[in-house]
Amino acid sequence: MVSVNNFLYNFKIVDKRLGNNKIFKNLCDELHKNDMKIIIDAIFNYVGRDFWAFKDVQKNGVASKYCGWFQNLNFGKKSPYGDEFCYEGIDGRFNLVKLNLRNPNLINYLFEIMGFWINEFDIDGIKFDSAEFMDFDFFKRARKHCKKIK
Repeated sequence: MVSVNNFLYNFKIVDKRLGNNKIFKNLCDELHKNDMKIIIDAIFNYVGRDFWAFKDVQKNGVASKYCGWFQNLNFGKKSPYGDEFCYEGIDGRFNLVKLNLRNPNLINYLFEIMGFWINEFDIDGIKFDSAEFMDFDFFKRARKHCKKIK
């Protein structure tokens, strides 16, 4: 299983601990030749504090076009890390910033990422990390989106 590691801040790169995109592409080709399926492990419900869109919110505050990407963003109080806003972390951990999986722009971004993995590597499925923290409607929409592609 390959991990799509958003802590690298790029959802289109295989976790470097597991290789790189070229190695993964070759592996996928070989596995498919042997009638095997590829399922990636993806983190699409939270990001690290260094994720580029979160950094934009830190820099631009309420003027950031990415404010809606994060769950319960509140400019009325500071975060435990001293940001000029607060947000929801996964399971109370503020180093894991929860994404707002009902935001249309974020959903489009994540669907584009899913399409990339399907089109670039011909993956057969996605295992969602920390699924207990995900929006169930997002699962249904993601399934429909992926089925349109493959």
